[in-house]
Amino acid sequence: MCVILIGKVKDIRKVDLESAWASNPHGAGIAYPRSNGKGVTVVKGIMDLESLRSALREIHGEIKIALHLRYATHGSINPLNTHPFKIGRSGSCLMHNGILSAFGKSGDRGMSDSMDLANTLGEIKDPCGRHKILASLGGMFCGISPKGIRTFGSRSWVKIRGSVIGSNDNFIPKVTPI
Repeated sequence: MCVILIGKVKDIRKVDLESAWASNPHGAGIAYPRSNGKGVTVVKGIMDLESLRSALREIHGEIKIALHLRYATHGSINPLNTHPFKIGRSGSCLMHNGILSAFGKSGDRGMSDSMDLANTLGEIKDPCGRHKILASLGGMFCGISPKGIRTFGSRSWVKIRGSVIGSNDNFIPKVTPI
């Protein structure tokens, strides 16, 4: 299962990043609102851990980002299927954690379910209509717009460490007492 991490770059610990990558090695992407409030910066198509580290080093540590690490369940493993996905011409983008059984099956078999969903949402002009669709689906979502980063989904987001929250914490090794 994919993972989305949201927080300041400086608060994403090396050990958590490495563990999240090891559990979700099929690519990564980063998105955050620009400081001038005019757009969203998107870096996607990151296909190895060193490239991810390099991309994160380029971002000021105080900036709050959304980071998606992919585990491919639908669609091929390639840079195009890494999150985030632009939602039409809205200036916003979407990250998803979970399986969308109604998406990613028609048309291009290499397309991920999340990319298919973002394309569908891009065809809907009414933001309320987009929200209705997302509310009807399972999984965890992160929307990134010039106004900020918004989380929603079928479960509660979990605190990872510091300012960092996650769509899940499955990548953190669990210690069982002997």
